[in-house]
Amino acid sequence: MLNVWATIALFAIGTPFTISAEESEARQPTVGENLRKLDLSAKQEEEIRELFSSLRNQDITRRQRQREIRQGLAKILTRQQKIAYRNSQKQRSQKKSEPVEPVVSIGDEATQAAYLEMAEYSEKNKGISMLIIRDGEVVFEHYPNGGSSDRAHELASGTKSFSGLMAVAAQEDGLLDLDEKVSDTIEEWKSDPRKKEITVKQLLTLTSGIDVGRPGTRVPDYTSAVSRGSKYEPGERFEYGSAPFQVFGELLQRKLKADGREQSALEYLDERILEPCGIDYARWRKDKFGNPHLPSGAALTARDWAKLGQMIVDNGKVDGKRVLKKKSINLCFKGTEQNPLYGLTWWLYRPVADESILEIPQVAQNIDAEKVPGTPNDLVMAAGAGKQRLFISRKEKLVIVRQAEGIAASLVGQRPNYKDAEFLGPLFKEG
Repeated sequence: MLNVWATIALFAIGTPFTISAEESEARQPTVGENLRKLDLSAKQEEEIRELFSSLRNQDITRRQRQREIRQGLAKILTRQQKIAYRNSQKQRSQKKSEPVEPVVSIGDEATQAAYLEMAEYSEKNKGISMLIIRDGEVVFEHYPNGGSSDRAHELASGTKSFSGLMAVAAQEDGLLDLDEKVSDTIEEWKSDPRKKEITVKQLLTLTSGIDVGRPGTRVPDYTSAVSRGSKYEPGERFEYGSAPFQVFGELLQRKLKADGREQSALEYLDERILEPCGIDYARWRKDKFGNPHLPSGAALTARDWAKLGQMIVDNGKVDGKRVLKKKSINLCFKGTEQNPLYGLTWWLYRPVADESILEIPQVAQNIDAEKVPGTPNDLVMAAGAGKQRLFISRKEKLVIVRQAEGIAASLVGQRPNYKDAEFLGPLFKEG
């Protein structure tokens, strides 16, 4: 019987595990080499050998193999071993690359000038990536200030918008209904007169009334989020915060377990949306119990984030294959009476009819592009601290990604000078 390292070596099609010092400098360590650094017990080695043996002859894609390895190792390794392994994998994934020079391949002279003006503004305001897709083609790409095409950057609250897509996917799969009560699954809420009436939709449109805590506080773990009290009646008002997303994570994981699926919310997202879109996240922050942070913590390259936008532009299809139904995606872009500018985890650029809406701090900070004449009336946005942006217009078949430094400073109240209206203005200004 082959030992664990020989088994992994065969799985990796002969990747060597004994290398010279010169070779070590020239190449990145393999999965097997990173596992060898851990103090594994004999039982763990045997379980890992069986894991890799079972995958050798399976007719599955590379992404599926990676997911199977990830899930298998999560069950075998201790918490400290997982941390050490993840750190080794991060070091392995850090590539040296040269920034991509601005690329303008499509568009008339005025449009190309607009792209360059946008890029100049973004770069002056700590931008590290800017990517534009129009009609399914990359028409502009630029990575200043140390950015690069393969540098993954944290999305901060831009992560939140994945939850809306997860929710509608779960509804399609029969796991939940957006209008059902959360307390049907999180039964400990049944004893609370307010929380027992909260629906899944209210949770993700941030109108549930649960206590979200003070701005800038740490993201609660799932258990802490579920135990939060209620400040308002369900549907009474919009309040922005992290706790509802963590409650949704707990809800979804209970739904998956009840359906016989041994998956985390992140594993479901990966299988249902990310993998079909060809999106490979670099990092995803988790709580002390290993549960993924759903309100923040995902790190993607600009190109990978843009793939999500393109799937939405194509009304749920990727390369002709259906990922989500168009009507499901439409559910994400409907505002509420409490905040017409926020849908199911997505910001909506819509005319502000009621000035009182500006009393919501996040609206005042995030929604200013509607002031630009010519802005598409279906423009939506995933937004994160430090002005991380994913803009999407299905009518214009347009995807714009903008990433920037300054997340930490933004979270402690230092607002950047960047304005969406200034950034998008050159592209949509009339005349």
